[in-house]
Amino acid sequence: DTSMGLLGHFALTMIYGFAHWQPIEKSSKNHPDSPENIVPTFQTKEALPRSSERAKMPSPEVISSDYESPTPTRTVESLWAEYELQEGILRSAATDLVATRRCADALCGWMRLMTDGNTVTIDGAGDKPEFRQVWTQHAPRAVELYRTLLSVGDRESKPDPDVLCNFVECFSALSGAKGIALAALSGDAVVFLRNVDLLQRAHPTHCSGLAQIFYAAFYLAAPFPVRSPRRALSAARASLDVEPTSRRNRYYAGLAALACGEKATAADYFRAALDPEATAKTESEADISRILDREIPRGLEAALV
Repeated sequence: DTSMGLLGHFALTMIYGFAHWQPIEKSSKNHPDSPENIVPTFQTKEALPRSSERAKMPSPEVISSDYESPTPTRTVESLWAEYELQEGILRSAATDLVATRRCADALCGWMRLMTDGNTVTIDGAGDKPEFRQVWTQHAPRAVELYRTLLSVGDRESKPDPDVLCNFVECFSALSGAKGIALAALSGDAVVFLRNVDLLQRAHPTHCSGLAQIFYAAFYLAAPFPVRSPRRALSAARASLDVEPTSRRNRYYAGLAALACGEKATAADYFRAALDPEATAKTESEADISRILDREIPRGLEAALV
């Protein structure tokens, strides 16, 4: 936001530096930067389980091994129905972690389909007013559910990669509801980058290198002086090192190259994203197929001008 004064620019610079150069250390129950401690809490209709109840919950490994995706056909309608079903279960069994996981994943998937996965577009950040309204209403609950899942089990073990990925995505949506500049000034950038750092360290190849896509999207959408197309391009290329045929990864590489002014390189990446071999490798990638169908040709057209 070029209308911000020098004080705002200084604050953003300090937030960026603090977030990027002080990553989380090995998590522990009392560590101030562990996911349980750094995520804001929200008032909802259903109270979170008390610590004495959490001690009786199964470990994250049990949740993961027992968990199966409840919605084979992922549509806005089916995901919302699943979310409401699981919320009903949680009203009578607040400590049911399988229901918590299914509830969180259904709500996260529903928001992703409703808001194009907060995907950065050729025009910039994907925080349309109608998307921000969805995030304002529903992201707090999603963040709360994932916070519960992240707070369970051995704090020294690696967090479940899908839970952490979806938490980062939902926190980004919650932050995006405020607007990008305000989110950065409020310190949300610190929380976001620290959790992406954790994901990159613990699960660098998960979801076709999603941690690197989080970095790329952040550096493309953030306001000056945090915005860095060069860092975005480096991150997008790192995601291609993980999964070179990911359509999403090729798109973000093209988007970043275009932002760097490297039109020929951007055109190559966008053409590669249009190649039939470029496919969605994961469920979350498939969920943003609609926005990629629209934006990849637009990116190629912009690169060829």
